[in-house]
Amino acid sequence: MSKDAERKRLDPAKTRETILIAAFDVFAQKGYDGASVADIAAAAGVPKSLLQYHYGSKEELWKACLERKAGPVISALDRFLEAGDVAEFVAVRFQLLQENPQVARIMAWLSLGSAPLPTFMEERRARLFERGRGSPSGAEFPRLLLALAAMDGWFLYRDLYSRVLGVAVFEEAFVSRLHQLLTGVVQADPKGAEETTP
Repeated sequence: MSKDAERKRLDPAKTRETILIAAFDVFAQKGYDGASVADIAAAAGVPKSLLQYHYGSKEELWKACLERKAGPVISALDRFLEAGDVAEFVAVRFQLLQENPQVARIMAWLSLGSAPLPTFMEERRARLFERGRGSPSGAEFPRLLLALAAMDGWFLYRDLYSRVLGVAVFEEAFVSRLHQLLTGVVQADPKGAEETTP
């Protein structure tokens, strides 16, 4: 056993962290269905038995990865559900994707496969549904969904957009303008929007 592997074995917190980082990368590359416990263990440099000891199953590891990355978004989502601060939710989610662009790939895999929903989504699903039904004029939720779809799409395809369109999508000014546009979408006055519609 190498010295590095021995250190991981002796330090449970370090082992859990190493496994989480490797699992997130493997899930982003292969999706939930395509990733195997063996793939993740190999990427983490640990035996499968150690991965299973710390996380139990692939499903539990999947949920742990998502909840770890989504911590700030979960807090902003809770504030949105309590007080309706949709702009803050969009801003926090944008920052998460900017700092962790692989999260957009994970979201794409969530939509394509049979991956289990993260616990935080399951726990808030009913509240999100009620919030959507109860929003004034029903306009808040569609605007939020539009902003989230645009955000996910941009982070998922920004490399392609940069190559095909020749746009410097990674420059700070471009990213800042995109953030302003997305925030504007969720803050738009639905009455004002309706009045300007022919």
